[in-house]
Amino acid sequence: MGIDVWRLRTLVSFKYYRYDLLDSQNRQAGVLLADAVLLNEAEAQLVKKIAQATKKQVKGGLQTAPWEWWESSKLLECIILLGSRVPYLIHSTQQLQIIRSHAPVDLLRNTALKVQTWNDLKTAIKLMRE
Repeated sequence: MGIDVWRLRTLVSFKYYRYDLLDSQNRQAGVLLADAVLLNEAEAQLVKKIAQATKKQVKGGLQTAPWEWWESSKLLECIILLGSRVPYLIHSTQQLQIIRSHAPVDLLRNTALKVQTWNDLKTAIKLMRE
């Protein structure tokens, strides 16, 4: 006999921004996930502008439901993570190109970080080339 050990993993539940990045044929090339801390218009606009800077069609916005990443992970070329909380939305990183950068709240507080985030974004854009 022995003691059965059960591990329960609850789904991560918090607000975050999610933008699907679609190529010219409307296929998902990537996804941008960003921490939602301030939950104000400035933060929302910044994240949307970052998504649009990828030169992909963007679809999405503020989310409250857990992201079911496994449904689309095989189709993704790249995942862009902005912040320290959104990586918890991904349970497995096998065969995924992940670019991590600064949270939107940090970019609003310290504009010097925007250069580094732009460089990270350029790397992601190269990964999503058609």
